[in-house]
Amino acid sequence: MIEFGKGYLSGINLVDPKIHADINLQKIWKYIRSVQPIVWHPTEQGGFWVVSKYHDIRKILSDNEHFTSEHGNSLDSLLAGRNPAAEKMLTFSQGERHLAIRSEILKSLKRFTMQRITKNIEHNIRKRVTDILDTQCDLAEDFAKDIVLETICNLMGIENNQQKNELHSLSAKALSSVNRNATVEESAIARNGILMLFANIVEKRRSSLGDDLVSTLIKIEKTKINISFEEILYNCYMLFLGGNEEPRNAVVGMLKALSEDSIQWHQLKNKEINIDEAVEEILRWTTSLSHLGRTVVKDVSIGNQTFRSGEIVSLWISSANFDEEVFSNPYSLVLNRSDNAHLSFGHGNHYCLGASLTRTIITKMITVLIDLVETIEIRGEIKPVYSNFLSGISSLPGCLHSCKYE
Repeated sequence: MIEFGKGYLSGINLVDPKIHADINLQKIWKYIRSVQPIVWHPTEQGGFWVVSKYHDIRKILSDNEHFTSEHGNSLDSLLAGRNPAAEKMLTFSQGERHLAIRSEILKSLKRFTMQRITKNIEHNIRKRVTDILDTQCDLAEDFAKDIVLETICNLMGIENNQQKNELHSLSAKALSSVNRNATVEESAIARNGILMLFANIVEKRRSSLGDDLVSTLIKIEKTKINISFEEILYNCYMLFLGGNEEPRNAVVGMLKALSEDSIQWHQLKNKEINIDEAVEEILRWTTSLSHLGRTVVKDVSIGNQTFRSGEIVSLWISSANFDEEVFSNPYSLVLNRSDNAHLSFGHGNHYCLGASLTRTIITKMITVLIDLVETIEIRGEIKPVYSNFLSGISSLPGCLHSCKYE
């Protein structure tokens, strides 16, 4: 039996954000998958199970009878005790009511994406790329951030620039941080700040409902679903963070990957690689969502391990997306990978609401880069985000060289 904190896993504390930034954990995940795919991780509070294999994780994410996300879906929230957003935020709820609210949001997302967002995304990307061509900038902070922030704020009907910037600044501290020594208190303050901003936005939006996600949630308040003001705020919080953090991390990770692989980049430019396949591989390769958490509600066995009611189970997407039993040559970026059922958006009833939006952003980004950019150059120190929940890059100094240079 192996256990975190002992032997080969000595010194590996998956709760510590610094571990995820300082160490390439793929060797650890490969070892665990091959030796003991489900491992106990002790903590001061007691501990939790670590699940590493793709098929086990997919099975648990589909099993709403034995596992729940109602107490939280991340280690930080689960280890802290019952989350105040439990059963109020879609990611922390399940059942018929969860599905009804989710259905209304998906209808709105589909309508917005088809009618206006898709066109605006490409226009905004093209304009921003043109603005920064052949200039040194931070491709994470000065480029990807602007594109993704503008997109999610457009979807939510947020036009005030001060509110946009405040929301971005707070979201960068809520689930992750650029600060290596960020505290739990700083994260909690940021999350509360986002909720307070949305409380103001929601109250003002009531008098001028529009065709946006905030208005959609307010309209649900008056239907038979009858969601509360608290639920509106928590779901605004969820939609903004999901629509801002994960797509941005994926875009920045893509820029870094393409800068390091000139052969596949030029194959993309020469239309030798299908863009849809490239998008899925970028989502697998960047895996911006490191893990998901669940609580056991009824004893159940997965493989050789029995989970007891009340135990915490962590499902490591960052391991599953590199599982050799599912993905051939998993440690290589293969943009024309055809069979790519990655778990970057989760699986089952909690499959990411913003999956289509993220795919659209990356697709349009690749399309514009192919048209306008000859090479992507990284110049300077790459800085990570610090988080056990999200994986990404906070700073990527570089330059997009225009096609006029051969």
